Amino acid sequence: MDTWFELMKRHAREILPVRDGESFDDYRARMTQALTPSQRAHMAAKAWADARQAYKSRVARRRVWVAAARLAFDPGPRCPCAVCGQYECITEAHHIYPLALQFDAGETQPIQESCWLCPTHHRLMHEIIEALIEIRQPRLEGVPFGERDRLDKIGVRFVHLWRRAQLQDRFLLKSA
Repeated sequence: MDTWFELMKRHAREILPVRDGESFDDYRARMTQALTPSQRAHMAAKAWADARQAYKSRVARRRVWVAAARLAFDPGPRCPCAVCGQYECITEAHHIYPLALQFDAGETQPIQESCWLCPTHHRLMHEIIEALIEIRQPRLEGVPFGERDRLDKIGVRFVHLWRRAQLQDRFLLKSA
């Protein structure tokens, strides 16, 4: 069910209750006929305020969840970059499945699978992940083909974990 429709139903229950089994389009048509423009505008403004509050609450929960997951994270001893094999002194631990995306996918326990990447390859890995999510080509101009292959292997693991989370989410929705 559409979240916006749920908000509208909640705000309209005293003015114009939704009938059982009524679709959003049917309700909107009935609302257009039954309510004045100012009543509709008032309901929409209240629903918008609720939606903004829900978004702020979600952002706050996301920050807390990610911070707790980072505190619990132990990447082990620092290693050279998994792509270029260099720069052990400046490598960064990269979550194969980024924590913010895990929260957005509804994970309850963080997946702490990680690898060590130098700052350059860490940024490139996030570019690849963003491109995969947005279904576009990643911007990898100037990256040697050997490094692209190693980045692709990490990207394939991300896709596996991300897809598994999506399938679990669909299964939970169907069983509810």
